[in-house]
Amino acid sequence: MPDAAYRVSSSPLLRGRDEVLHTLDRLCADIPAGGAVLLIVGEPGTGKTSLLQEAARRARSGGLRLVATGPGAGERNWALSGLQRLLWPLADHIPQLPTEGRAVVERVLAGDVPKERDMLAVSTAALELFTAAGRDRGLLLVVDDWDALDRQSGNVLAFVARRVAGPWELGAEDRRVGVVGACRPSGSAELIASGLPARRLGPLTDGSVRQLLTDRFPELPAQDHPDIASAADGNPLAAIELASGFTELTRKGLRTPGTGLQVELLPRSSRLWDAFAEAAHCLPDASRDAVLVAALHRGQETALVVAATQVLRSDPTVRQDVLEPAERAGVLIAAGPAVMFSHAVAAIAAVQRESAQRRRRAHAALAEVLPRHSDHHAWHRAQALTVTQHACAAAQLEASHRQAVDRGDPLQAVRMLQRAAELAASPQDQGRILIKASGLASELGRPGMVEQLLAAASAAPLTPVLRLRARLLQEASTHGLPGDSTELCDTIDPGDPDTSLSLLFDAAQRCWRENTGQEDRTRVVTALTTLSDTRYDPRHIATLATAEPVLLADEVAKRLGRPRSGLAGHADNLRLLGQAAHAIGDFERATDLLVPAIDLLRRQQRLVLLPRVLTMEANGAIWLGDWHRATAFLAEAHEVALNTHQPAWAAASRAKQALLAALRGEVEEAFVLAEQATLCRGDLRLNHVSTCTDIARGVACAIAGSYADAYAYLRPLFDDDAQLYHQRESFTVVMHLAEAAAHTGFHDESRRLLATWEQSAELTPAPVLHHQLAYARAVLAPDDHADDLFQAALNGNVTRYPLVRAMTQLAYGTWLRRRRRAAESRDPLRRAKAAFTAMGAVTRVRQVTAELRATGDRLPFAPGRGRPERTTGSGLLSPQETRIAELAAEGLTNREIGEKLRLSPRTIGSHLYRIFPKLDVTSRFQLRDRLEMDHQ
Repeated sequence: MPDAAYRVSSSPLLRGRDEVLHTLDRLCADIPAGGAVLLIVGEPGTGKTSLLQEAARRARSGGLRLVATGPGAGERNWALSGLQRLLWPLADHIPQLPTEGRAVVERVLAGDVPKERDMLAVSTAALELFTAAGRDRGLLLVVDDWDALDRQSGNVLAFVARRVAGPWELGAEDRRVGVVGACRPSGSAELIASGLPARRLGPLTDGSVRQLLTDRFPELPAQDHPDIASAADGNPLAAIELASGFTELTRKGLRTPGTGLQVELLPRSSRLWDAFAEAAHCLPDASRDAVLVAALHRGQETALVVAATQVLRSDPTVRQDVLEPAERAGVLIAAGPAVMFSHAVAAIAAVQRESAQRRRRAHAALAEVLPRHSDHHAWHRAQALTVTQHACAAAQLEASHRQAVDRGDPLQAVRMLQRAAELAASPQDQGRILIKASGLASELGRPGMVEQLLAAASAAPLTPVLRLRARLLQEASTHGLPGDSTELCDTIDPGDPDTSLSLLFDAAQRCWRENTGQEDRTRVVTALTTLSDTRYDPRHIATLATAEPVLLADEVAKRLGRPRSGLAGHADNLRLLGQAAHAIGDFERATDLLVPAIDLLRRQQRLVLLPRVLTMEANGAIWLGDWHRATAFLAEAHEVALNTHQPAWAAASRAKQALLAALRGEVEEAFVLAEQATLCRGDLRLNHVSTCTDIARGVACAIAGSYADAYAYLRPLFDDDAQLYHQRESFTVVMHLAEAAAHTGFHDESRRLLATWEQSAELTPAPVLHHQLAYARAVLAPDDHADDLFQAALNGNVTRYPLVRAMTQLAYGTWLRRRRRAAESRDPLRRAKAAFTAMGAVTRVRQVTAELRATGDRLPFAPGRGRPERTTGSGLLSPQETRIAELAAEGLTNREIGEKLRLSPRTIGSHLYRIFPKLDVTSRFQLRDRLEMDHQ
């Protein structure tokens, strides 16, 4: 814990520097007791000067005397100018010095420049004067920009600091001098090597930067905080000046909050800008050229920078050592194969101090050495062109912007499209390109940027299909949902297949989301046929699958199975093909596509797309038995959806969380999450979410043994004229409805449903349907066919669907036991128990454990391992009595127990009449306690 002298500064400029402030407090406290030294090292803008000012304030409040110095304008070559600023305020103590020292100080103050051999005498005399001045109440020397002082002053102060910091000939009572200085990392090596204590100022955390913005700019919109924190890169002065500049632009109506920030727009008059720009501008010409090239090229590979510098200077002898002066000046670091700038502002300042002509020449040099078909080449070529060459560059920028997205830099892709629009040959092309840019900005979750781009596009003449696309993007930025499918299908233009595919994809999403009916699905597919040239485009396939996930599932599966090259690294192709596989119920293929897509979308910060892809993959993971991954993905999806204001996906992810809780046996939690999903949805028409919440409720009831309630929830999902009907989503609960029907006596109705499912299975290859249908056939079959059907279901390829396999094993084992084939039933029951345990299906584990006990099985949790279990009541109860006793102890009524075990309530009562005296209990409460005691 800090001592009592520690005081956290309330200044917003010092936010996040509490440890350094504590060190400064200790330094001020130590000066009267014998002196102290601290060197603060940091890049421009990290708060060095603010910390020195705070040290001065605290020194004064502690009663110390204070003198300060720093480099003056044009004084770098004026010998001892920095030292003079410290000596003049202490002139009243000169008479206390020895004769020789007094003479030396007076000559320095008179402006005499001593010879090099006399510098030791100057250093000693300065130390004597500082010691005399601090003898009464202590003295603090404050030295700003130590490394920028004239050489002689810097050396004298380093001598003084070494003597103060270490043992020297004066007694402790005379060492009442403190030194606190600041310098950049590039000028600190010699000072630190001489033994001076130093503290390095690292970047602030994002949290500290955001708090600084809140303190200093309460009027700044919160949606700008993350962008400013990212652009500032932990530099507090950069954050303040960015916030100041963009607050002013917003106030003048020149930008919209949330449209993103570009460090290039930092005010040119800023202190931070000047500090970095001056360092770059004073370099030798060749190094200055290399810095300009490195600043313009975002990749910043060292070899490429050197090659482009050779082209720019027409000098093939340029080598990597051209970067060394820039390294010494602290502008950049040439770390092996890459060039890194000390701060984002350093790169931008190096560019902005150069003329437009020099920037174009550097862009042209970069374009010459970059691969001709890369997005980098297109960007630099466009930046180097004159007006007469713009149209060709616009086409190249538009064609290559996706490379920037795939490379993980979608904001650069938006800038490329904006630049392409500026260079476009016609207003129509300008509007089309700006709408494309706004679509990408929408995926990044930047509604302000979308609004700005659409406003610019609206000034251009737009075709009907582009006007509709612009309107949908505007609507999506407010509630995240596509529009009316009829209008979308009727407006498509085969002459603009790119925009038309986007519209039809939105229409298909609406069919999926709202169950708009067969007519709408047919309309989407019919419109899609007019774009036949795009049939293997991932958007085309995803649209087809989402609109008709059953009727055209076979065609979609064929297109998905078509060999494709170059999928790796292409997030859009992966997510669209993954969505198609998910839509037709092929969760195995969907996982193989969606998992790498998720990693890419995270890296690309395309936050609007991320929740929907996470939710789709989590849904597949649930049925594939990977509940750990599903849990993590759904939590992330819900959080990102809330942060990006997407209630539809916040609701959908919550509904899937409810289903997962139900499958685990957390019944109350499942109902709570289902209700939260309904609240997240609000007034939006989201039939799909309503379907998923009722699925979760129905599954929860089935697992809890409330089969009548489960049937009531799940049965309406299979009526194609019902509000909650969903053609493909119903595939995932075929087995739970069959389970509920088998326990509630709805055999005839369920067999009619079974015939409907069989018809669907003839249309679709969906593994999720075929595996669950095999289960349903077995549990709904007459006894003389059930055995063969159970065997067929278990012999199918259900390895990737452990939940379906475990459910089938549980049902088969239970069926065998009830037909007095106990020995045969144990193997499938043990396998089911192991699978349910691995997944975390707690209630199912209890169910299968009870079934095993009822067979007389005495094995512990995992088959074939460990000691036998103890028999309830020391072996007094039969397996069936044991099961009845356990259910009664759980609080179930005789009727509920009978429903589970297919016995009459009267029979249950008779069993309990015999059980109570065997266990020496007289009530169900005592029964519960006795059973708990027996299992301890």
